[in-house]
Amino acid sequence: QLNKAQQALARQQAALEGRAPGQQALAQAEANVAQAQAALAQPQADLGAEKTAAQAVNEFVAARQQIADAQKAAAQASAPADAQQALAEAARDINQAQTDAATLKLGPAQADTKAGQAALARAGQAMAAARQAQTRQAAASLAVKPGNDAGQRQNGNASQGQGNGGGGKSGNALTGAGDAGKLPEPVSGLNPQDRAAVVQLQNQKPPADYAADVEQYYRNIADGTGL
Repeated sequence: QLNKAQQALARQQAALEGRAPGQQALAQAEANVAQAQAALAQPQADLGAEKTAAQAVNEFVAARQQIADAQKAAAQASAPADAQQALAEAARDINQAQTDAATLKLGPAQADTKAGQAALARAGQAMAAARQAQTRQAAASLAVKPGNDAGQRQNGNASQGQGNGGGGKSGNALTGAGDAGKLPEPVSGLNPQDRAAVVQLQNQKPPADYAADVEQYYRNIADGTGL
Protein backbone atom coordinates (compact mmCIF):
# COMPACT_ATOMS: atom_id res chain seq x y z
CA GLN A 1 0.00 0.00 0.00
CA LEU A 2 2.88 2.36 0.79
CA ASN A 3 4.47 1.65 -2.59
CA LYS A 4 1.17 2.34 -4.34
CA ALA A 5 0.78 5.58 -2.43
CA GLN A 6 4.30 6.65 -3.34
CA GLN A 7 3.69 5.86 -7.00
CA ALA A 8 0.44 7.84 -6.98
CA LEU A 9 2.21 10.76 -5.34
CA ALA A 10 4.97 10.61 -7.95
CA ARG A 11 2.38 10.71 -10.74
CA GLN A 12 0.66 13.68 -9.15
CA GLN A 13 3.98 15.49 -8.70
CA ALA A 14 4.87 14.83 -12.34
CA ALA A 15 1.52 16.28 -13.39
CA LEU A 16 2.16 19.38 -11.29
CA GLU A 17 5.48 19.85 -13.10
CA GLY A 18 4.05 19.08 -16.54
CA ARG A 19 5.99 15.82 -16.85
CA ALA A 20 3.04 13.41 -16.96
CA PRO A 21 2.91 11.32 -20.16
CA GLY A 22 -0.39 12.85 -21.24
CA GLN A 23 0.91 16.36 -20.68
CA GLN A 24 4.10 15.65 -22.61
CA ALA A 25 2.10 14.22 -25.51
CA LEU A 26 -0.08 17.34 -25.59
CA ALA A 27 3.02 19.54 -25.45
CA GLN A 28 4.43 17.68 -28.46
CA ALA A 29 1.19 18.18 -30.36
CA GLU A 30 1.29 21.89 -29.49
CA ALA A 31 4.84 22.05 -30.83
CA ASN A 32 3.66 20.48 -34.10
CA VAL A 33 0.91 23.10 -34.33
CA ALA A 34 3.46 25.87 -33.82
CA GLN A 35 5.63 24.40 -36.57
CA ALA A 36 2.65 24.29 -38.91
CA GLN A 37 1.87 27.92 -38.16
CA ALA A 38 5.47 28.88 -38.91
CA ALA A 39 5.41 26.88 -42.15
CA LEU A 40 2.47 28.98 -43.39
CA ALA A 41 4.29 32.29 -43.01
CA GLN A 42 6.29 32.03 -46.25
CA PRO A 43 3.50 30.91 -48.65
CA GLN A 44 1.25 33.57 -47.16
CA ALA A 45 3.86 36.18 -48.07
CA ASP A 46 4.38 34.71 -51.55
CA LEU A 47 0.66 35.01 -52.31
CA GLY A 48 1.15 38.75 -52.61
CA ALA A 49 2.21 38.54 -56.25
CA GLU A 50 1.49 36.26 -59.20
CA LYS A 51 5.16 35.78 -59.93
CA THR A 52 5.67 34.08 -56.56
CA ALA A 53 2.38 32.14 -56.52
CA ALA A 54 4.09 29.00 -57.85
CA GLN A 55 6.49 29.13 -54.93
CA ALA A 56 3.54 29.38 -52.55
CA VAL A 57 1.98 26.28 -54.09
CA ASN A 58 5.13 24.26 -53.35
CA GLU A 59 5.44 25.72 -49.86
CA PHE A 60 1.89 24.73 -49.04
CA VAL A 61 2.97 21.08 -49.49
CA ALA A 62 5.35 21.37 -46.54
CA ALA A 63 2.75 23.21 -44.47
CA ARG A 64 0.15 20.52 -45.10
CA GLN A 65 2.62 17.88 -43.92
CA GLN A 66 3.20 19.84 -40.73
CA ILE A 67 -0.54 19.98 -40.13
CA ALA A 68 -0.81 16.24 -40.75
CA ASP A 69 1.94 15.67 -38.16
CA ALA A 70 0.05 17.85 -35.70
CA GLN A 71 -3.14 15.87 -36.30
CA LYS A 72 -1.35 12.60 -35.67
CA ALA A 73 0.27 13.93 -32.47
CA ALA A 74 -3.07 15.28 -31.24
CA ALA A 75 -4.77 11.93 -31.79
CA GLN A 76 -2.00 10.10 -29.93
CA ALA A 77 -2.27 12.58 -27.06
CA SER A 78 -6.08 12.16 -26.90
CA ALA A 79 -6.35 15.92 -27.38
CA PRO A 80 -9.76 17.53 -26.79
CA ALA A 81 -12.28 17.06 -29.58
CA ASP A 82 -12.38 20.78 -30.34
CA ALA A 83 -8.61 20.80 -30.85
CA GLN A 84 -8.76 17.89 -33.29
CA GLN A 85 -11.70 19.49 -35.09
CA ALA A 86 -9.75 22.74 -35.45
CA LEU A 87 -6.80 20.84 -36.93
CA ALA A 88 -9.13 19.18 -39.44
CA GLU A 89 -10.44 22.61 -40.42
CA ALA A 90 -6.88 23.91 -40.81
CA ALA A 91 -6.01 21.01 -43.10
CA ARG A 92 -9.10 21.70 -45.22
CA ASP A 93 -8.37 25.44 -45.42
CA ILE A 94 -4.73 25.00 -46.44
CA ASN A 95 -5.63 22.40 -49.02
CA GLN A 96 -8.06 24.91 -50.54
CA ALA A 97 -5.45 27.67 -50.33
CA GLN A 98 -3.04 25.53 -52.33
CA THR A 99 -5.69 24.87 -54.98
CA ASP A 100 -6.52 28.58 -55.21
CA ALA A 101 -2.85 29.53 -55.48
CA ALA A 102 -2.33 27.04 -58.30
CA THR A 103 -5.09 28.75 -60.30
CA LEU A 104 -3.83 32.24 -59.38
CA LYS A 105 -6.84 33.01 -57.20
CA LEU A 106 -4.56 34.88 -54.84
CA GLY A 107 -7.27 36.70 -52.85
CA PRO A 108 -9.17 33.54 -51.92
CA ALA A 109 -5.86 31.76 -51.28
CA GLN A 110 -4.85 34.45 -48.79
CA ALA A 111 -8.24 34.25 -47.07
CA ASP A 112 -8.00 30.46 -46.81
CA THR A 113 -4.48 30.73 -45.40
CA LYS A 114 -5.62 33.16 -42.70
CA ALA A 115 -8.51 30.85 -41.85
CA GLY A 116 -6.07 27.96 -41.54
CA GLN A 117 -3.83 30.00 -39.24
CA ALA A 118 -6.80 30.85 -37.04
CA ALA A 119 -7.84 27.20 -36.84
CA LEU A 120 -4.31 26.21 -35.84
CA ALA A 121 -4.35 28.86 -33.11
CA ARG A 122 -7.61 27.46 -31.71
CA ALA A 123 -6.16 23.96 -31.69
CA GLY A 124 -3.09 25.08 -29.78
CA GLN A 125 -5.18 26.99 -27.24
CA ALA A 126 -7.45 24.00 -26.64
CA MET A 127 -4.51 21.69 -25.99
CA ALA A 128 -2.82 24.21 -23.70
CA ALA A 129 -6.06 24.49 -21.70
CA ALA A 130 -6.21 20.68 -21.42
CA ARG A 131 -2.68 20.58 -20.01
CA GLN A 132 -3.50 23.32 -17.50
CA ALA A 133 -6.61 21.43 -16.41
CA GLN A 134 -4.48 18.35 -15.71
CA THR A 135 -2.14 20.46 -13.59
CA ARG A 136 -5.05 21.91 -11.59
CA GLN A 137 -6.49 18.44 -11.05
CA ALA A 138 -3.14 17.19 -9.74
CA ALA A 139 -2.87 20.17 -7.39
CA ALA A 140 -6.38 19.56 -6.06
CA SER A 141 -5.66 15.88 -5.41
CA LEU A 142 -2.55 16.79 -3.41
CA ALA A 143 -4.36 19.33 -1.20
CA VAL A 144 -4.51 18.28 2.48
CA LYS A 145 -7.57 19.33 4.43
CA PRO A 146 -6.82 20.51 8.00
CA GLY A 147 -7.98 18.01 10.58
CA ASN A 148 -8.12 15.15 8.05
CA ASP A 149 -4.88 13.55 6.91
CA ALA A 150 -2.76 15.73 9.16
CA GLY A 151 -4.92 14.89 12.13
CA GLN A 152 -4.68 11.17 11.40
CA ARG A 153 -0.91 11.37 11.21
CA GLN A 154 -0.73 13.20 14.52
CA ASN A 155 -3.08 10.74 16.14
CA GLY A 156 -0.93 7.87 14.94
CA ASN A 157 2.16 9.49 16.40
CA ALA A 158 0.33 10.23 19.64
CA SER A 159 -0.66 6.60 20.10
CA GLN A 160 2.99 5.60 19.68
CA GLY A 161 4.14 8.16 22.22
CA GLN A 162 6.56 9.81 19.78
CA GLY A 163 5.76 13.40 20.77
CA ASN A 164 8.38 15.53 22.46
CA GLY A 165 6.29 18.41 23.79
CA GLY A 166 4.06 19.10 26.73
CA GLY A 167 5.63 16.49 28.98
CA GLY A 168 4.13 13.21 30.16
CA LYS A 169 1.62 11.04 28.36
CA SER A 170 -0.95 13.80 27.96
CA GLY A 171 1.64 16.04 26.27
CA ASN A 172 2.51 13.29 23.79
CA ALA A 173 -1.14 12.73 22.99
CA LEU A 174 -1.60 16.38 22.18
CA THR A 175 1.50 17.14 20.16
CA GLY A 176 2.17 13.81 18.48
CA ALA A 177 5.48 14.07 16.64
CA GLY A 178 5.31 17.89 16.63
CA ASP A 179 7.51 20.43 18.38
CA ALA A 180 6.89 21.49 21.96
CA GLY A 181 4.12 24.02 22.34
CA LYS A 182 2.91 23.68 18.73
CA LEU A 183 -0.76 22.79 18.38
CA PRO A 184 -1.74 20.16 15.79
CA GLU A 185 -3.88 21.22 12.85
CA PRO A 186 -7.13 19.79 14.30
CA VAL A 187 -6.61 21.88 17.45
CA SER A 188 -5.95 25.05 15.46
CA GLY A 189 -9.33 24.52 13.78
CA LEU A 190 -11.27 24.57 17.08
CA ASN A 191 -13.41 27.47 18.16
CA PRO A 192 -11.56 30.07 20.29
CA GLN A 193 -13.01 28.83 23.59
CA ASP A 194 -11.98 25.20 23.09
CA ARG A 195 -8.60 26.21 21.67
CA ALA A 196 -7.91 28.38 24.72
CA ALA A 197 -8.79 25.48 27.00
CA VAL A 198 -6.35 23.22 25.19
CA VAL A 199 -3.58 25.79 25.42
CA GLN A 200 -4.21 26.24 29.12
CA LEU A 201 -4.17 22.51 29.79
CA GLN A 202 -1.03 22.13 27.71
CA ASN A 203 0.81 24.69 29.82
CA GLN A 204 0.01 23.08 33.15
CA LYS A 205 0.09 19.54 34.46
CA PRO A 206 -3.43 18.26 35.23
CA PRO A 207 -4.29 16.76 38.62
CA ALA A 208 -3.62 13.04 38.82
CA ASP A 209 -7.35 12.27 39.19
CA TYR A 210 -8.10 13.90 35.84
CA ALA A 211 -4.98 12.90 33.89
CA ALA A 212 -6.76 10.07 32.04
CA ASP A 213 -9.67 12.32 31.07
CA VAL A 214 -7.33 15.03 29.79
CA GLU A 215 -5.33 12.50 27.77
CA GLN A 216 -8.53 11.15 26.19
CA TYR A 217 -9.57 14.75 25.39
CA TYR A 218 -6.29 15.25 23.55
CA ARG A 219 -6.66 12.00 21.66
CA ASN A 220 -10.21 12.83 20.57
CA ILE A 221 -9.00 16.13 19.18
CA ALA A 222 -6.01 14.55 17.43
CA ASP A 223 -8.03 11.88 15.63
CA GLY A 224 -10.90 14.22 14.78
CA THR A 225 -13.60 12.16 16.58
CA GLY A 226 -14.72 15.18 18.59
CA LEU A 227 -14.40 16.34 22.16
